Amino acid sequence: MQRDWKHIVHNELRTNERSIAWLSRRLGYSPSHVNRLLSGERPLPEDKKTLLASILNISKETLFG
Repeated sequence: MQRDWKHIVHNELRTNERSIAWLSRRLGYSPSHVNRLLSGERPLPEDKKTLLASILNISKETLFG
């Protein structure tokens, strides 16, 4: 069973000692919006999926299946 992309993102941030604020600056979103994305309250647009994978240096296929 593949882990949910949100868990992967949290793990990558923790492992690399990065914050939601760091990620939000790179995605072009506010930290509160990124928190909503990671909690599942908001959907992640397709173009941001590509950007997120690039920021975390993970293939889009690995991150999103």
